[in-house]
Amino acid sequence: MTGFSTAEIPEGVLEKMASEQYEMRQDAYARLKKWSQENIKTSPESLHEAWHTSQDPEVKTRCFTLMKEVMIQRQFGKGKGFVGVQMSETTLPRKDGVKTRPGVRISMVIPNTPAQASGLAVNDVVVAIDKFDFRDLPKGQGMKSSVTAFSDYVQSKEAGGVVTLHIVRGGKLIEKKITLMKRPDYARLDSLGRDRGTEEKELDQAFGDWLKKMEKLEK
Repeated sequence: MTGFSTAEIPEGVLEKMASEQYEMRQDAYARLKKWSQENIKTSPESLHEAWHTSQDPEVKTRCFTLMKEVMIQRQFGKGKGFVGVQMSETTLPRKDGVKTRPGVRISMVIPNTPAQASGLAVNDVVVAIDKFDFRDLPKGQGMKSSVTAFSDYVQSKEAGGVVTLHIVRGGKLIEKKITLMKRPDYARLDSLGRDRGTEEKELDQAFGDWLKKMEKLEK
């Protein structure tokens, strides 16, 4: 026993996850996943109990996977935001040819990302995000570039959050609202080429510590 109240897993779901019928297993897992999100305050503990007591390999594997997912989400949120573009530094010239306004030029729109869904295009120049204008960046050696500032700002938001990009396209200023997705595994490097693998290690460590705590409570 864990010693505290947990939400009850919907009746019959675990039994159906052990079914020999593929469609029934998939439907049961979808129900379990939906339930775990709706009851995220206590669902990791309930899933831990199911994982700990079940004798069925399919049930144990799926409960463990889902338990880790919702426990990390409960503790750390939904994950860092991701737009889905490759970009480079740029400055926009005035009519007299003097380059004055810093921005981020989109060099690639990654398929199946919020960037593609919102209609961002190659050569769009982002000059501000929400109320943060790149002209407000401090000047001087060692200060952030527009690309780094853009990347850091997006990562400061959770997946599912919405940001507004202020874009110069064809000489006109337009706005695009972007609903951020969770940063995918392939996006491991930040704008400076730094490996973000440490973040994943920290999440794994937190989950491991939580598992040890649960094992002590079970005794």
